[in-house]
Amino acid sequence: MSQIYLLSPTILEKRPINNRHKHIKYPKANSSNVKFGINKPEKVDDLIKRYSTHFKNDFRYKLIIRDELDKLLRFENYLKEIFFEYINKFREETNYSRTKEWMSGIKFEDAEKIIIEEYKKFST
Repeated sequence: MSQIYLLSPTILEKRPINNRHKHIKYPKANSSNVKFGINKPEKVDDLIKRYSTHFKNDFRYKLIIRDELDKLLRFENYLKEIFFEYINKFREETNYSRTKEWMSGIKFEDAEKIIIEEYKKFST
């Protein structure tokens, strides 16, 4: 089983969304940003460890939906359309066009509600 999750830094200080490749300058995020994604059949501990290196444990996350990976990959693409406005706002604010899951202008709780509602529609 895989999961759709939400993640948001809990600090005002902006930190890079990724630090795996030191030669790439990644955009920065803070508590005003939210990310959705798929936790592929990894352990939740792996997800926590990955983001702990980026945000020094200053983040919150929540697993929203559990299902088969293939279905969640299709749903993730669907979510990118639903959240396009917020993804685009993050891209504009950070001047970084490659990110597809980081958002700006939406609250964590609102994103969670939308994901749950859209998944019900998507699954029927």
